[in-house]
Amino acid sequence: MSSLTHPPDPTDPLRCNQCGAPWPDATAKAELVREYRADALYVVRYLGLQLAEAARAFPDVPKAELVSQMLGWLPDHALVWAAPAEGMAAPIRGFGANSRARFR
Repeated sequence: MSSLTHPPDPTDPLRCNQCGAPWPDATAKAELVREYRADALYVVRYLGLQLAEAARAFPDVPKAELVSQMLGWLPDHALVWAAPAEGMAAPIRGFGANSRARFR
């Protein structure tokens, strides 16, 4: 993810390092979609790592708020399915099954 021009701030993973907006900001979202459109699972994993970092940095922020900020803009189908080693799709627990056709 070193190609992001608007990465999360290393000292405040909830903010953009370039503009200070809530992260991921519009620029980061567009870059993630453009670069990893064919690999939604990679984007979910990357954002999941950022979510974990934010949860460690801000333990008092409600987890639902963190999930909404970091993952809420993704279409549900990017969150619902992961590809295990056997190549079969499997649901990821805790995410809804409603599918939105585009990134927000």
